[in-house]
Amino acid sequence: MTTVVDFDKETQTLVKIEKYIKATPENSRVFTITPSIAHHLLEYYNLHNRRKSEDDVLKYTRAMCDHRWYLTGDTLKFSDAGFLRDGQHRLMACIRAGEDFKTHIVFGIPDHVFPALDDGRSRPKQTAFTLAGVKNAAKVAAIVRWHQKFVTGTVTKRKTISNDEAMILYRSMDADLLETAVAYARGTYNHHAFPVGQVGALYYAVAAHPMAESYFQALSTGLVGGKYKPIGLLASEITRIKKAAYGRVHDIVRLAMLINSWNTFAVGKTGSRPSIEWGVEQPFPKVEGV
Repeated sequence: MTTVVDFDKETQTLVKIEKYIKATPENSRVFTITPSIAHHLLEYYNLHNRRKSEDDVLKYTRAMCDHRWYLTGDTLKFSDAGFLRDGQHRLMACIRAGEDFKTHIVFGIPDHVFPALDDGRSRPKQTAFTLAGVKNAAKVAAIVRWHQKFVTGTVTKRKTISNDEAMILYRSMDADLLETAVAYARGTYNHHAFPVGQVGALYYAVAAHPMAESYFQALSTGLVGGKYKPIGLLASEITRIKKAAYGRVHDIVRLAMLINSWNTFAVGKTGSRPSIEWGVEQPFPKVEGV
């Protein structure tokens, strides 16, 4: 089944979910979760959860593929600390099946009660990256996951990898380069609110390009004029889309425009708004210098 993605509807759903994560409603809410929404929730909120059960994911995936998944009393659960604490297997299955599913979501459950819930399996308080002693563990994990998407050409695919898979990939990467990627990504987030994983992965991919340091230094410090006009155009376009889309920009759209901005700068051009814009009907841009 081919799913037609309604970015505007997905944006509105994510806005509501993230609103309730921050400001707990009195009762549960019912949402339709798409693979793209599932990916977003897993990437940004699935911290400190218990280990993935591949058997559960496969079971749920089969049920969703066979259209045997129904709205029941089962819930996705978010804690008062803002973490996804129950539902990761259903979200992973949604991504693998490529199917939407409808579910109740409960928000604001006290974080300390979760070890006592469900079937008694322990829920580690640390991610695999933290346990391995990786500095800036959550940021590095996000960069590794997006880097894998670049390498495999699956940036626009609804695909995620486990903590264990990400850790294996991390061990094959340049630790010093990752540390620099984190620094640039953190600065960029502070100035432009771009996801750390996307910015860090793009830097890691193009770090050998002679223009890379100049571009990402400017991106992470807020420079937008002169030869850095492509960054200013990017920031303006993001602002325009946010105003038209309830304050959100879809991750894939944001990344495509970031790549367009980099590509423009990398070939020594200042660009114009059309050189930065990207629509879902267009091919996803290739990265200059990779």
